[in-house]
Amino acid sequence: MEYLFVLVTAALVIRAALIFLAPSKGEVGERRAVRMLRRSLDEDQFTVLSDLILPAFRGTTQIDVVVISRYGLWVIEVKNFDGWLFASPTDKQWTQVLYREKNRFQNPLHQNYKHLKAIEAVTGVHHRGMKNIVLFIGPAKFKTEQPDGVYRGFKELHRALKHETHLRFTDPDVKHIVEALLAADVANEKSATKTHIQRLQANHKPVRLNGDAPNCPRCGSIMAVRTARKTGDKFWGCSRFPACKGTRKGT
Repeated sequence: MEYLFVLVTAALVIRAALIFLAPSKGEVGERRAVRMLRRSLDEDQFTVLSDLILPAFRGTTQIDVVVISRYGLWVIEVKNFDGWLFASPTDKQWTQVLYREKNRFQNPLHQNYKHLKAIEAVTGVHHRGMKNIVLFIGPAKFKTEQPDGVYRGFKELHRALKHETHLRFTDPDVKHIVEALLAADVANEKSATKTHIQRLQANHKPVRLNGDAPNCPRCGSIMAVRTARKTGDKFWGCSRFPACKGTRKGT
């Protein structure tokens, strides 16, 4: 009986470890996109970089995929979603409907804009000279008009990349962009990666309402104490509201 108990306990521990170490659905989608891009694009013309962590305003930002060639610079945010999607390029949030449940998530085009600005600071290429791309991997379908710059499935994105024929950069430009991104990338530095994760986690921790005002996790501006109309609870809200609707819990 004791032997059986040890076996069951060991099995449960191994199962928990496998679940903990297993990549998330988003990571799976990102890896798949990178693999398919590298497999299908001519490596003499296109450079595919992935999982970059670059310096950004008040910290760092993580970028899923960047594709560089003489024909353009594409900054790609990868989403692995199911269900129906309702989206508008100007909305702050989009909606996913899955099994009659509605889930709101940040507009990924707006989310990806921070990545463009980080690349601009590192490479000197103006963000308007880049392509802001969102790639949905998975069976999700748009029930509204699909916004420009958003692609559902790899084939749509691949077709768009291959149809770019206007030369935007010279070979020395491409070399400079790739080298600048690799030099600025801190993803392989364990301490920097740890700091990036800790900063993301800190943005979700409650902050004392009678202490120093924190910075907005969305735009970096100073926050102010607000009161929820429905519950009367106090919380931190961005001082730039309604332009920015960033919030943090208060204690």
